[in-house]
Amino acid sequence: MWDVPSRVTLNRRNKLGDGLSVLTGLEHFCSLFRPESKITVCNVPVCHELMDIFEFPHIDYDESDENAECLDEVLFTYCLVGEVREFWPAKFYTCLCVKAGIPVSSVRGIQMPVSKLGAWEDTGSQVACGQFDTRSGAPLEVYEIKRMLSVASFGKEVILIGGPDTKPYMGDTMEYRCGNVLMLAKELLKSSHFIGADSGVGHLAGYLGVPLYIVNTCGYHSVYIFYRKYPHLHLIERDFIRGIMNSQPQRGKTI
Repeated sequence: MWDVPSRVTLNRRNKLGDGLSVLTGLEHFCSLFRPESKITVCNVPVCHELMDIFEFPHIDYDESDENAECLDEVLFTYCLVGEVREFWPAKFYTCLCVKAGIPVSSVRGIQMPVSKLGAWEDTGSQVACGQFDTRSGAPLEVYEIKRMLSVASFGKEVILIGGPDTKPYMGDTMEYRCGNVLMLAKELLKSSHFIGADSGVGHLAGYLGVPLYIVNTCGYHSVYIFYRKYPHLHLIERDFIRGIMNSQPQRGKTI
């Protein structure tokens, strides 16, 4: 029977959402089944950055991936293809259990990592953070982003954070702040709320407890499942942003 190796790596080395789910899954797996041992994540830079933000006591990091087993099969075969429909922080852990032959029915209660920076607090900030991943399979049009910001900014100034690809997409009419994952986390913790599409930055905000206003670009049920247990979650229907609907449907946590 397959077991989780002691040294692991990924080919998707800089995917923020993947890194969050992988680290959370490995940590939860160790806490339940290997409480006296550790797993070393090798040569996955985004995981290294996340370990500076969250506590993962059962995980070490090594820049060398020598003798490390790649977990892409678990990530792609079980996780990304949608075979396992689960809250994003629990998804990779669930996939590990499927691969290892552990009954999925026994998978309950993922333990979220503790933030070394502290959790989000409502300090009355007048700045909201936004991020719209233009590399998404269902990217928003510029007019949709502008309408989304008008609907969910609530009079706050909005700064766009994340990768460098958003600025040429949105133009020079907004403030942009790009940097490493630690910088993103600090900006999110100072903000009033997060506005965006399904993305790694959105999940980082959820991990930190930041209020979320997520536009539904991938189908209501998939986005809701990925985000449903984060605190302060609000889903916004894409048709509402497009102006096709006059009001939001009364289902789930929507605005």
